[in-house]
Parts: sequence; C-alpha cells; structure tokens
Amino acid sequence: MSVVKAQSCTWLYQAVKDSIPLALFILDCDFVIIDYNRRAQELLGCQEADFIGQPINNILKEELWDKNSYLLRVINEGLFVENFESRVFNRRGEKIPVLVNAYPIKEKDLVIGLVIYLADAREIKRYEAQKKHFMSMLAHDFKAPLVITLGFIRRLLEEKAGPLTAKQQTYLETISKELSKLESLILSFLDMLRFETGQYRLQLMPCELGTMVKEVCERFKLNAEKSGISLVYSLPSEGIQIVADRLQLERVLSNLIDNAIKYSPEGTEVRVRLLKENDSAVIEVEDQGQGIPQEALPHIFDPFYRVKTKKEGVSVGTGLGLTIVKNIVDAHGGNINVQSKPGQGTVFTVKIPRLCQLRLNK
Repeated sequence: MSVVKAQSCTWLYQAVKDSIPLALFILDCDFVIIDYNRRAQELLGCQEADFIGQPINNILKEELWDKNSYLLRVINEGLFVENFESRVFNRRGEKIPVLVNAYPIKEKDLVIGLVIYLADAREIKRYEAQKKHFMSMLAHDFKAPLVITLGFIRRLLEEKAGPLTAKQQTYLETISKELSKLESLILSFLDMLRFETGQYRLQLMPCELGTMVKEVCERFKLNAEKSGISLVYSLPSEGIQIVADRLQLERVLSNLIDNAIKYSPEGTEVRVRLLKENDSAVIEVEDQGQGIPQEALPHIFDPFYRVKTKKEGVSVGTGLGLTIVKNIVDAHGGNINVQSKPGQGTVFTVKIPRLCQLRLNK
C-alpha cells in the first residue's frame, strides 16, 4: 500500500470514528483502551492523554466494568451486549446514565478485543422521570373523584337515600364492582410508580417467614377448595428469621398463590414450599396449570402484560400484579424467577436475603 493511500485510509478511519454520535471505545482482551473517539472525550470530560493505555475501569469508574462483569463474557464467549443500562462518571464525578452496546472483535474464530458504544441516556431518563411524574399526578387526580363516587354508591346500596328496586340494586352493585376494579388498578399503578421512582420505603422488621407463609396459605385454602384445587404447603423444621417488610412479602405470596389457583384446572394441586438456602430464604409456588408460552416468559413482569389463558371463567387482571411483585422482591435485594412449559405447569421461585439489602433508587 502506498504512503498516500495509507494516509487516506487513516484520515477516513478517523473521520468515520469521530462522526459516530456515540462514545466509542476499542479495548484489547485485558480491557485496556487502544482507541476512542471525540464523543468519548466529550461525554467524560477527559483529555486525550487520559485514555490510551488505561484500563476501562479507571476511566468509567463503575463497578459493573470490572473483569467479573458481563464484558468478560464478550471476551470469553464471543457474545454481544445491546442496550444494557449502566452508568459512568465524568471527570467532575457526575453520574451519567448510559446505554451500553459491546461487541467482540474477532480474527477468524479468535476474540482479540471488543468495541463498546455508550449512548448518553440523560435525556431519556429525564423524559421518563417527567412521564412518570405526569402519570402519577394523573392517577392521583383520577383517584379522588373515584373514591367519592364509590362512597356515594355504597350509601345508595345501604338505602341511605331511600329504598331500591331489585333492578336498581343490581345496577348499582355492577357499577360498584366495576369502579372497585378501576380503583384497584389506580392503586396498583401508583404503587408501581412509587417502587420504580424509589418513593416507597419498606418497613423492615424481624419476620418469622414460616409463620407468614402458613397464615397466607391458610387464608387461600377455602378459595382453592371452591375451585376444586388442593393447596398444600411445606415448611422447614426450623424457623427462618429474616429482616423484611412482612406486609409486602405477604402481598408477593398472595399474588403468586392467587394466580396459581386462578390458572389451575380443577382437580390439581398448588404447592407452596419454604426453603433455606445459604443466607437466603426461598419461596416456591408451583401449579399444575396450562403453563406459560415460551415467547411470553420474558415479558410476564412487564407492566400491563397479560398472558392469554384458555381456562374459562378467569377474570382478566390489570397486568400489574407481577410487576409489583418483582418490584417488591427487588426492593428487598432479592430476585424472582419463573420456570414453565406449556402443559406442564409453572413454578415461581422467590429468593430473599435473610439480611435485607435494599435496592430502592436513591
């Protein structure tokens, strides 16, 4: 290659690199920066000499970037990461939310480095915060007149304004039932926003988990029997003492048991198990229902997502129950997983650390 042609290629590479509207880093297999673009300098407020030869950790100053992170999988397994939410810190120590895309650089089948693109997500986060604030205000504005309306309807049903005909009684009961559903949706939506924005504070105290599981299961036994379903639970011989918000954990378990009963066919069992695993408590709720389609599994914790069911008579929910369940579990520093195959039932597994490590946003 001639000198002129080489210089032309170098100029073109530099021009393309600096025209990319995302912060670009090229790393070797030791996560050392070997190249970057102008947008990376602008995002982090660094000088040119700060980058080359530096480990990416030294520049981004974020624990997610150490060698135990997902970036290691990009190097070791040749995988790629797209739109992963993280954060970096600029020279002034300001926290910047970013969307991360990381791809392996390969020579034949050998990974020799990786390229990382960082998209500044500050405007996105600002817009999301404004949207959540607006939705929260809107939900509050809906809630007030709804509560007043329900109050008057209940007074009418109690015949405080005079006797009702049978038809009037039926109409008012239907109105009250539907408005109660709307009230439940609004309250669930407000709870979801509080968890997502970090406005909800858990009421932590010592909690004997076995007692809580037993009490919740006993409350649901009659409901299960009416549906022709056997609700059984098993507890460890020794109690499991944890520090948690008992009312919120009851809400988690109640939602999972209610769903299991709702989607189980008559004559089957719903099983609830409490286990101790290292420094965590584990609750499993298993049903023998129709299962969840594989394509639906990644979305079942998404707000307003509802899995279609073939079971007759199942009332359609708000699609917020499992979202709130996940928010509560996450807030306790735990995790929730689901395993399901069509026709083979579903198992939800909730793992809560016995010493709660809060994950609510600050």
